Formats: sequence, C-alpha cells, structure tokens
Amino acid sequence: MCGRFALNATPEEVERELYARPGTATEPVWRGLEAFTQGAWSLTEKTMRTIVDGDGGYPTLLTNCTLEDLDGHLVGTPDGFLEEASTVIQVHSRQHHQGIDDQGGDRWARTAEKDTDYAAVGLHVVAV
Repeated sequence: MCGRFALNATPEEVERELYARPGTATEPVWRGLEAFTQGAWSLTEKTMRTIVDGDGGYPTLLTNCTLEDLDGHLVGTPDGFLEEASTVIQVHSRQHHQGIDDQGGDRWARTAEKDTDYAAVGLHVVAV
C-alpha cells in the first residue's frame, strides 16, 4: 500500500511496463520477473534456481510448488523440490520467518519444524 493506493500488478502488467522502458535500466527487474514467473519468491530462491539449473547434472528443480500426500492433504510448499530425487530443499531465512504468528507461535520454529512434515511422507529434506 502506498498512501491510500494499493500497488499491485500482475507479471504480465509488469512485463508490458518494462517493454516501454530503456533496456539497460530495467535488466535487473527483467531478471527478477523471470525468476518470479518460474516460481522463485526471493533472491535466495532465484540463486538456488540459477545454481541447480546451470549445472546440468541435477534433476529439474520446481520452486514453491504445492505438495500433497496420497490422500490429497497439503504437505507444504517447499522452496525447492527435486521430484526425481524425492528431495525437498528448504531455505530457512530468519529474516523472512521471524516473529510471532497469528496463533502466538514462533514463526522461525514452525518453519524449521515443517521439515518433519516432508520427511513423514518419505521425502528427503535439505535445509539451507
């Protein structure tokens, strides 16, 4: 919110706006938009994608995908998921997960505890 106006835009609207701007001035925004549309929600997740995608030896990395168990119950939305390797990558950022949630719980502790939900359904967890 900026003043009394909400500043929200779809990725398509941002892309249209970027086409109207000089290329060199908008290059970082283009890179961020590309990472976002590929599923990255943070600079750290974008970096993770760059490393994994650039190597060529890793399975396909999905970022921030919704994982459900065999009964259709939500397991979570991991930062990274290597489906072929049954591996979840969690980037545990104190900056992003600090504070108290709406139920009075420690957001950082819940983030770290969430890893056990993935392990409970047979996934390997790499916490970064």
